[in-house]
Amino acid sequence: LARAEDALGQQQIRRAVDTIEQTVRFVKYDWEARQGAVHLGYADEHGLFLDASRLLVSVIDAQGQVLTSTAPTALSPAAVAYILPRVRTGMPVKFFIDDVPIEGRAGRTNRLLFAWELSDRDGRFAAGVVVAVDPAYFTTGDTDPIFRRDGLVAIVGDDGRTRALRSEGPAGTVRQPGFVHAPPLRLSAGSALVDGWFGDG
Repeated sequence: LARAEDALGQQQIRRAVDTIEQTVRFVKYDWEARQGAVHLGYADEHGLFLDASRLLVSVIDAQGQVLTSTAPTALSPAAVAYILPRVRTGMPVKFFIDDVPIEGRAGRTNRLLFAWELSDRDGRFAAGVVVAVDPAYFTTGDTDPIFRRDGLVAIVGDDGRTRALRSEGPAGTVRQPGFVHAPPLRLSAGSALVDGWFGDG
């Protein structure tokens, strides 16, 4: 049963990431078809984005300024400094923790950013598409059965930083999680027995 619940959480996170990537594919297609004349607010108003109420989509220029977006937004200087060098070289950004706090379901939280490059006709970098997501997007919904027995779902990067967290009961609460520390991960996939991750041992 534990394995089934673990798989349930993984499937939910995978579906969420798939939705983000599908959104980016649409923006890339629209960008190429319109040669850069993209108006994301118009596309959002016409229901062309999945989970539009939970994903904030924007296109940024080479200086990190927002050219168009589904809602008013700006990127922090730290986000621009991290994202632009990577998308310029064709490297996608996933689960970057922006340092601009937003109001979330459990109070103020930091949004997670995903970004990809947009190219011009000659295949050169022209802009970046950025999707900003509340971390709760990854931990609510299908995972509810896990929490009937004091469960926990978390997304932890290979740098040891927690991207999203939901815990209940003795494992902690969202405001005071028992999930206290995640060391850098050494596995690319699979399962591992870990020690020292929880305040109660």
